[in-house]
Amino acid sequence: MNRYFKQQLGLLLLALILQISRVTSDQQQPQCQAITYYECKNIGYNQTYLPNKFNHQDQKDVALVINQFTALIAVGCSSELRFLLCSIYMPLCLPNYSETIPPCREVCERVRTPCEAYYTRYGFIWPDALKCEQYPSSSENAICMDPRKNEAPSPKSPMKLSSPRPAHSSPVSSLSSSSCCQCNTSLGYRLIDDDYESIKRCVPPCYSPYFNDEQSKSMMNIWLTFLSS
Repeated sequence: MNRYFKQQLGLLLLALILQISRVTSDQQQPQCQAITYYECKNIGYNQTYLPNKFNHQDQKDVALVINQFTALIAVGCSSELRFLLCSIYMPLCLPNYSETIPPCREVCERVRTPCEAYYTRYGFIWPDALKCEQYPSSSENAICMDPRKNEAPSPKSPMKLSSPRPAHSSPVSSLSSSSCCQCNTSLGYRLIDDDYESIKRCVPPCYSPYFNDEQSKSMMNIWLTFLSS
């Protein structure tokens, strides 16, 4: 009787371990989810995979990274900077296609060429995630994203993946002087008057939990000094 009880208990424990392992594995697998982070809305797709390859577990983790580029986006060095950042950190999710779809190298190069000078002007190193040689070229017949391409995406055949978002100038250039943005005050953002293109703009706080390390705070102070000069 004692031996039978031990066998049953062993089987029960084994089943429990397998179940826990299965749940843990499911949690680690990227899941398709709707994009809610405001910087990555209206960029040509609305579904993303998380966790991403940088092990960011949710969109709050991604926001902490992309928010460090807020000043660079505001400078307007490239109208495709926001698309590039989102396509890297919040990659497109396609139904029944589990592979991560990166941006095309051409997109990265169009962003890096004008923006790197701004970023490195004060001694910062261009981030590894934005180094273009790691991304496939559209000329290589690879699946990648480029908002300037018009081909319809098809995971079944290797081809360039397009975004329905048309190319345009600076993200703020279409706003008139009477335009006003809505700030997410729950994140500590504030609406300020800015002489740049004569519009009001939404900016993050310099000292808040969203800039939680000295390098981020230092970088934002330098950018604010540059923008105000």
